[in-house]
Amino acid sequence: PQASGGGPTQFQVVFQTNQPNTSNPNASPISLAASSAWQITTIPGSGSDGANATMNFDGVNGGTYQLAGCPPSALASYTSTLTMTAANSWLQFTDKSGGKAFREPTILWNSNPNIVLTGTMVTDALTSRQYYGILAGTSPISWAWADASGNSYFSQSSTLQVGSPQSTGGTALPGNFDVQMQYKNAAGVWITYQETFLEYTLTDIPTYTLFVNPNEAAYTGTSTSSQYNAYKNPLANGVNGNSPPFCRQQSGLFDPRTNRFTAPVAGSYTSDDPGLNGNPAIDATVYSANQQLGTLNGSVGTFLLMKTNRPSTSRGQRWEYTTPCRGYDNTMHWFTSQSTCWYANGFSHGGTDADCFDGLLSQNNPLVKVLADNGGGGVGPGSQSYYYEDPDGIARRAMGGYVPVSGAATGSLTNTSTTIGLPEATTGTVSTAGVIVPTSQSQSRPILLHRPFNSVAEMSYAFRGSPWKSIDFFTPESGDSAMLDVFCVNEPPASGLIAGKVDLNTRQVPVLKAILSSAYRDEFNNIASPPSSGTLPALSSNEAGNLASALVKITTSANAWEGPLSNIADLVGHFIYPDPGSLTATDVYQYTSPANGTEYTFSGFSGALSAASLWDPSNQVSSQNIQRFRETAVRPLAAAGQTRVWNLLIDVVAQSGHYPKTATGFDQFVVEGQTHLWVHVAIDRYTGQVLDKQIEPVTQ
Repeated sequence: PQASGGGPTQFQVVFQTNQPNTSNPNASPISLAASSAWQITTIPGSGSDGANATMNFDGVNGGTYQLAGCPPSALASYTSTLTMTAANSWLQFTDKSGGKAFREPTILWNSNPNIVLTGTMVTDALTSRQYYGILAGTSPISWAWADASGNSYFSQSSTLQVGSPQSTGGTALPGNFDVQMQYKNAAGVWITYQETFLEYTLTDIPTYTLFVNPNEAAYTGTSTSSQYNAYKNPLANGVNGNSPPFCRQQSGLFDPRTNRFTAPVAGSYTSDDPGLNGNPAIDATVYSANQQLGTLNGSVGTFLLMKTNRPSTSRGQRWEYTTPCRGYDNTMHWFTSQSTCWYANGFSHGGTDADCFDGLLSQNNPLVKVLADNGGGGVGPGSQSYYYEDPDGIARRAMGGYVPVSGAATGSLTNTSTTIGLPEATTGTVSTAGVIVPTSQSQSRPILLHRPFNSVAEMSYAFRGSPWKSIDFFTPESGDSAMLDVFCVNEPPASGLIAGKVDLNTRQVPVLKAILSSAYRDEFNNIASPPSSGTLPALSSNEAGNLASALVKITTSANAWEGPLSNIADLVGHFIYPDPGSLTATDVYQYTSPANGTEYTFSGFSGALSAASLWDPSNQVSSQNIQRFRETAVRPLAAAGQTRVWNLLIDVVAQSGHYPKTATGFDQFVVEGQTHLWVHVAIDRYTGQVLDKQIEPVTQ
């Protein structure tokens, strides 16, 4: 749902030269640059070391890729160092899409009717193409040249490498950018809503330049044509078959909403990932060095949308240099294996750090496996997990934790069986000017309510601060379940005990079914104009009955990990001690920590909701896998239920009359008057205190 009034429409990105204050995390960031200046050496990539300032560039002639050094006239505009100032380190953009843009990763490099850019910009002298961004140095973008046979070309740079950042005095500095995301409020004031520190410590990472030639002609079909310049997309998969993976990112976040685990360095989409199909862009075609294309992609000059770090069930993008733990895996409770590492720890990350397939954190499930790389410096194939533990040593699943896994990982795939429930999976396939038309897959994304909470359990719509984790009322191992007993939306009595709320340990299935029936499942189904991608209906009577029976089965069970609930939090789950050993029950989550070999067992009603028989077929997979749908069974029960108060109904019939003188037994009592009362009594089962009593006359 959109915020009332539509929310802000003007935003800006500001780069600063700060790094976190590690001695006092609550203090302001430390400015690194002398005299507020920042210099970055831009090294044009060429040769074997990427250090030659007379770069090599691509041209095409008769199907053979030619290399041409940049002419001195083009190099004249090259600036080896550039001071980062307030004038060249910001970018503003206005969202004119009505809130429909930015549903997929969006490159802010050109304007269109939906996204209007202002700020740092350079113009290519040859093509007049404008490029927006944060300026980190300058070099030629393109130029015209001719080979020995007189064939003419437009050429573009293959790659650029960024060197060490320098202070104005020439001293090398730690490579950190403080990136602030801001919006303009109604008073015209820029408000910072997110701050991220991007580590930029490496100088040997080549990356493609963003070049679009609007004058490039389509392939005419004849190899002798002087226009056989197949357009080289900036997302190209290799140049001359010997360049870095396409679309290499210098830095990025595990989840765009948080800087938890900081930002890994040097990410790239792997070309063998079937989830990417050789193309990391949604609205443009990637041109490979080995392709001879028959037509020019007309949309490529205005492309904006990229795929996420994990757009499908496959492993997705990898980060291969500065990984989160930097050799301190056990200390940070981060568990993977070096056999997933493409470079076999041959670079700065060392230790047991591995390539980070960070999209797997959208599940954070130890059961999800990814096959190790078979190429490069990888140790060899092997099915490996990729996840982290919380500080208490428990690996708690993320939003996509219930997406089923089966078998072993194969190739670049994981053993995850569907995209439903994966929050990073691509939400649509059709896009225009940066706006994608969402499909039902968009249900897997987290949402904002933009309204007050109607129940405590709706707190699970709130982001928790860790990658792809909201407040959790949908897994038995949740560390948040106690919030259901602590928070309220209506002020309770001082004792916290409320008469009349249903005991969740009741054996009366019809009572629980009445609470669950017609409970809302999908927030979007409650708004005036639901999205065209479809919504899920409220719980049906059949589903309500199934869920009620499932809860009664748990609360009346004699199993050591089940039985009556001791509080509302137990509805979600609780820790089982002593550990019962290996279990196969559907309401159980078991985790063994690699750090100490200890097995931890959790059990709860939320875990039992994976059973397909509980849900109507049309809603089954989404209700099992997507957090806000799965919690449909928890929200009404947590709001209307409790476990401490007995609510009793005493049926009282008081009669007046007499016994005849001849009466010989009680059955001969003659009734002359009668009063029928229902006495409702609420009793604290811990203390025996009567909390409330109501007497209701019954008339017939």
